Amino acid sequence: ASPDRRRSDIPLDTGHEPAAAAAADAPPPPLLSPLPTRINYVTRVDICNRRSTRSGAYCVRFFARDDAVAIGLGNCALRLHLTSSGESYGLASVKDPADERAERLPVTCLRQHPLRPELLLCGGSSGDVVVWNSERRLIEHRTAEPTNEVYALDTSAGGRHYATAGRDGGVRIYDGLTHRPITRYGGGPPLCAAGAGGHLAAHASRVFALRFHPDRPNVCVTGGWDRTLKVWDVRMWRAAMTIAGPNVCGDGVDMDGDSVLAASWSPQDPLQIYDLATGSLRQQRAFVGQNGTPLKAYCAQFSRGHAGEGVLAIGGGGSNECYVVQRKTLQVIQTVSGFTKPVQALDFSANSKMLAVAGLEERVQVLGMEEQSAGRGGSGGAGEASGAGGVGHHGSDGSGWSASEEEEEE
Repeated sequence: ASPDRRRSDIPLDTGHEPAAAAAADAPPPPLLSPLPTRINYVTRVDICNRRSTRSGAYCVRFFARDDAVAIGLGNCALRLHLTSSGESYGLASVKDPADERAERLPVTCLRQHPLRPELLLCGGSSGDVVVWNSERRLIEHRTAEPTNEVYALDTSAGGRHYATAGRDGGVRIYDGLTHRPITRYGGGPPLCAAGAGGHLAAHASRVFALRFHPDRPNVCVTGGWDRTLKVWDVRMWRAAMTIAGPNVCGDGVDMDGDSVLAASWSPQDPLQIYDLATGSLRQQRAFVGQNGTPLKAYCAQFSRGHAGEGVLAIGGGGSNECYVVQRKTLQVIQTVSGFTKPVQALDFSANSKMLAVAGLEERVQVLGMEEQSAGRGGSGGAGEASGAGGVGHHGSDGSGWSASEEEEEE
């Protein structure tokens, strides 16, 4: 049997790997204590207008120890917003000069490299995976996936691997330091892994979301148009598990502990949380916007480092809103509204004190969230939305509370 087939005998995340490799991929300790489940106020910052984004923002990612937000635009360019000073400026174009289509193709996914924090990994509809060095202001490496459009990208906790997925339904695993391909599941002839049949096969259609587990560096989950989530272990030659149900159409999967979060483009229960061990559905709920239209979700994410506590955020089309939700009860504690187009990207900062929200809109919003102060409660029942600034606030315990808001002009 080939080495890849022997890996298939390793159960999902048993920890059966060399100690040195496990230590190398150990995730960093949490930076701060968990985010409180009640949010007191939000500061909205408009960081770019439609003229500078052309066709809007397709992805956002906190970067440089949360001092900046990197934004992937529809014109194959990156934009940077400094969270401390509020400055916003163009960072680079990551297009291939030889590709005449590139300027019309968006940057669809961004990640910071865990081992080399000056590096941004960028994927786009051009089919290229670009490693951008923010200190030297140049492209350090470019990998072309000629038969693919890259819609999703993520790095393992220790940076040993990163993976991509996209139009052809394949999942490609790369070495995190050399950028060489290691394995491909589906998406054409395998690079060094055998195919699989039935429910353990690769995706049957486009893949829009990919996320590594924050504590288990060999495990990742993908989701796409074939209405399945697939859990992968990079030591195996096939999918470890398939979960049927969610129609994932954006950066809409996440993992934390033994929970898998999925954002489904459906008015019926677009938020779904599954058990990682069994694949069973744990929680689900629907959202109806202030315009009376149900949410069809594109993106969702758990707040970071909270071990089952804290909040999650979900956004999408239909209602064109983003909701911050208590993780245990799935009760909405804050609504970000006022968008005229779908919300298709969001990201929590490393300490979960900020949330970036973006879409095909004239602005990207960075929301600053802080713990509620004693004695600062307000009137109004739970579920009431404040129209001021497009940010609604909801009581998390049924009593209701108020919030202040500041807005910084561009």
